[in-house]
Amino acid sequence: MSDEIRTLLLDSLERLLRDQCTPERVEAAEQGGYDPELWQQICDLELHRAALPESQGGVEADLSLVTEMLKLTAASALPAPAAEALLLAPWLVTLAAVDLPEGLVTVSPAGKALTVMGENGQLIVSGEVNRVPAGRYADWLLTVANSGDGECLLLLRQDQWQVTEALNLAGEARDTLLFNEVSLSAEQVVNIPGGSGKKLWQLGALARSAQLVGALRRAQTLSHTYVQERSQFGRPLAKFQAIQQQLALLAADLEAASVMTGLAAMGFATGDNGDVAAAKVQAGQAAGMGARIAHQVHGAMGFTQEYPLHHATRRLWSWRDEYGSETHWAHRVGEQLVNLGADELWPWLTA
Repeated sequence: MSDEIRTLLLDSLERLLRDQCTPERVEAAEQGGYDPELWQQICDLELHRAALPESQGGVEADLSLVTEMLKLTAASALPAPAAEALLLAPWLVTLAAVDLPEGLVTVSPAGKALTVMGENGQLIVSGEVNRVPAGRYADWLLTVANSGDGECLLLLRQDQWQVTEALNLAGEARDTLLFNEVSLSAEQVVNIPGGSGKKLWQLGALARSAQLVGALRRAQTLSHTYVQERSQFGRPLAKFQAIQQQLALLAADLEAASVMTGLAAMGFATGDNGDVAAAKVQAGQAAGMGARIAHQVHGAMGFTQEYPLHHATRRLWSWRDEYGSETHWAHRVGEQLVNLGADELWPWLTA
């Protein structure tokens, strides 16, 4: 992909979000976290197809570019399932060599929660998928499940599930979709390589890491603006050393998370998934500390509904535990180090 196309995609998305994804619009979509008209504007620009091959209207955007797009959507608190629609769904349909369905597509790993069985010449799916992003709004759910022939991609339609609605702390839909012995057509079950479910989980963790970086950058921007405009004891808050020190800590953690996420994106694209675990740990820790610092420097103002800081911090608190918490991924990093052995530890740390 040329630098011109890369710049065009990012500029187009940033301009749209700046003009249309206002704090007032985000607040209006608070219960459920979805603005269909705003999402349609993104689709009209074909941005949801950027990661697809040219045969499906995409430009084969690489993982590094898509994670930058996710950072922008998170910084604006876009009320839509951006990670699922911009990254996870295109990755799955490309893997399975099928077309991306029309409409709002969401993704959630199923694992063993769904069973796919043959019965009287038909394929039957049963079970439930929990915490599905925008499940109540989605036209399609893409998920990876196990069948008798190994792992498969399921392309499930809205009329095939029942919804139990739920929200995360950020007000985003995280619904349970129930499948009660639903008959599937042959086109809805596509065999994919073994281990795809694990890679989907890792890619989801990478997507959330990028979103955490984007939301934290928004919290940082709001904090810098606030301490420059707000005065105490006759001088701006930004002049106080304690405030400067806290904002410096926030900036350091944010940049570390951003760099680690970028390395993980490059590693995943080349088949090396080890950095994803470290990125999710770093981004989660930065999110926890950064949200605390942002609210501390804002004081009571940061907790008001009218002020947009909570659009960022509530997403930080919600996303840090999705696709595995810091503890989960820290264990994966530890396992990787143990498997390396003593002789390979130092070269791995300094690579």
